[in-house]
Amino acid sequence: MSFVQLLNLPRLDVRTVDRLLRRESVERSVAWLKIAIVALICFLLVLTVRNVIEELLVGSSAVYSLKNDIRSRLKALPEEHSFTAPKSDYAHLADEAVFGKIGFTQPTPYATPPIAAKKVSTLTLIGTFVSEDEGSYAIIDDKKSQEVFEVGDLILNEAKVLRIFEDRVEIERNGQREILQIDETPGGGGGETVSDSIVVDEGEIDRALENLPLLLTQARAVPYFKDGQSVGLRLFAIKSGSLFEKIGLMNGDILKTVNGNSLGDITQAVKLFEKLKEQRMITVELERQREEKTLRYQIR
Repeated sequence: MSFVQLLNLPRLDVRTVDRLLRRESVERSVAWLKIAIVALICFLLVLTVRNVIEELLVGSSAVYSLKNDIRSRLKALPEEHSFTAPKSDYAHLADEAVFGKIGFTQPTPYATPPIAAKKVSTLTLIGTFVSEDEGSYAIIDDKKSQEVFEVGDLILNEAKVLRIFEDRVEIERNGQREILQIDETPGGGGGETVSDSIVVDEGEIDRALENLPLLLTQARAVPYFKDGQSVGLRLFAIKSGSLFEKIGLMNGDILKTVNGNSLGDITQAVKLFEKLKEQRMITVELERQREEKTLRYQIR
């Protein structure tokens, strides 16, 4: 009897061997083998995770039991072994004021020294207009030109306008406050009105009045207020060679009347200039350096 017969194994004929050795069969067997290996690995992972969780739970339970045991033992200690000291033991600490006396000493108040405002020599205040409704502004001359400035504006990119009053302007430059003040020096003449007569070329006046918008760009004018009332127009920024300069007007002049008509109302003043085309005698009353002055123009 052969060894195969003893093991009772089926005999493999040539066809069976050939079928088993086919490519498709081999690939199928390899695929099932891979699946079996993956399943085995997953099974082993599940067992590992389970063991870890059990160990953690057992450890947590042991720690919890240990804590409870310690608490029980501490509670069972006799009163004389307690570490809590009576409050009377700390009474002397409060009396001795370990950290010093409670409270603080009020510092001696002191007044902030006022900022000494000084006058500015390089700037000249021509005039101001103070109004809560329309806003305040000041006319300032920097020896090169005259401009209108409001609160917060910069003068020469180095001085800032802080406040505007009727007779002065407060500015800040290089961290210091300075004062621009209108010259209070009274003019000469003892209060008498000075009168001048000026002859003006008719053709030049006609040409200027024909282009009134251009004429108004040759100088700037702002209302001048006195005792809360507009009494005229203050001239500034008069251009060199302009008609205003030729007829003798100067920066800072306050024009009050023309031929007896008040210039307190700016709208009426514009209409008045239109009427001057037909006039050959023009009388202007103004204030220059706090001196009343009358200019009489003869147009020929």
